[in-house]
Amino acid sequence: MTTDRDRSHDAGREIEELAGRLCRLLEEQLIAGREGDLSRVEQLGWQADALVTGITCREGGAAGISQTRRRDLKRSYDELTLMLKAEQADVQGKLKQLRKVKRVVGAYRTNR
Repeated sequence: MTTDRDRSHDAGREIEELAGRLCRLLEEQLIAGREGDLSRVEQLGWQADALVTGITCREGGAAGISQTRRRDLKRSYDELTLMLKAEQADVQGKLKQLRKVKRVVGAYRTNR
């Protein structure tokens, strides 16, 4: 016979396990981002989203994640966010440069 305490303990262990998997996924995303593999970052992001949903749907939710794990998750998430913002800025810079080249080519064509 399982008691409420047993179920609560099992739920807490399950949440902590999911949080550990989420932490590993974030680390994989960071590695993929450093390698420039943004499609892999996106793919892992979908998996991370599913884990977050799984955590929040469980009894106790995110409150069941230990403080140490929370710190690790926050650090990884912050680093990933920074990396993606830098990548976004780089892409925007390249697009701006491409638009300038396109205008120059267009002006050259009309002057001929």
